Amino acid sequence: MFVYTFDVNPPHQIKRVTDSFLPQSDYDVVFPCGVTKAYGNILIAYGEGDAFNKILQITSAKLKEILYDVEELKTREYKLVDSVL
Repeated sequence: MFVYTFDVNPPHQIKRVTDSFLPQSDYDVVFPCGVTKAYGNILIAYGEGDAFNKILQITSAKLKEILYDVEELKTREYKLVDSVL
């Protein structure tokens, strides 16, 4: 999974992005299926192994910390991180 932000004005270009990450899981298949903001936290609903529905919670501050400008993709290596949360 990864998180991105985009410009609210057309053509809605992507502005910031996180590195790719996976929640800890015993399954090989993990997929996001919803997101909302509540009480200063970001809640990401995801499916796990086509068997479970789970919620990953991250603070808005932590999310801002791990987002970087999409222009940096040209100068930095995009990576998969084990856990950013």
